[in-house]
Amino acid sequence: MLPLEFCEDLGETEKALYDELINDYSTCNLALENPVFYISKDFDVYPNYTQISSWWCLGNLHKDGIEKIISNYINNNSIAQKVRLTVPLSEMVRSCGNPLSLRLFEREDYIMYILNQYCKHRG
Repeated sequence: MLPLEFCEDLGETEKALYDELINDYSTCNLALENPVFYISKDFDVYPNYTQISSWWCLGNLHKDGIEKIISNYINNNSIAQKVRLTVPLSEMVRSCGNPLSLRLFEREDYIMYILNQYCKHRG
């Protein structure tokens, strides 16, 4: 078994994070002042937060143009951005979290994981 101090460096259990965030009714604007974007080989543009998934897509450079993509980003128009802006964290945790899991996460990584799971199961 690993020493406790080593395990603490790996994050918190999902159970602990679930217990904390199940009562967090906050939402969040994910549009940053200095964003970084990922552009796929097909010229689809995503904010560089997490994974490349359809719910993060801001548009296509060839079809939509840079102005539309930037507008989509600023206005939280990707599905994931809109969900994080409008759905309370507690609702996403209740829907997609596991209150018994001992998997380890950093807090912000867990929130992003829950957001991705919520978007994945909604559409």
